Amino acid sequence: MVDKVSGQSWGGDCPGCNRLPLITPKPNPYDFDRGNFNFAYSWLFRYPQGGAVAYFGEIGVMVPRMATDLEKSMFTDYLAGQRNLGAIYLHAQQNYWRLHIEDPGTSDHHSPSRLYLGFMVMFGDPSLRMH
Repeated sequence: MVDKVSGQSWGGDCPGCNRLPLITPKPNPYDFDRGNFNFAYSWLFRYPQGGAVAYFGEIGVMVPRMATDLEKSMFTDYLAGQRNLGAIYLHAQQNYWRLHIEDPGTSDHHSPSRLYLGFMVMFGDPSLRMH
């Protein structure tokens, strides 16, 4: 591993490298020097093109099909007239749990519903009413 700012390197088998484990420096309080924060930042949040009021996402890379039922439930509730963001997300989680409570987790270790619902997060005000 190479720190691009300081030029220092860490590793187990490289000459001149610092020993592992790497102790990371304290982050910049506002991280203004970090550029784009994630794949969605530039088109979802950055001014002036962005403008999200909430974000639903997995905290890691997951099998795409896992989010399908959760997202479908959120859209179904919205189309049925539910406008409270927190209620939509809660109902979607409850539906996902009911649909996947018996999943054996054979595709990967994230697939049991109790684990997947922990990896899926919502950033936003749950009391938000949408139009």
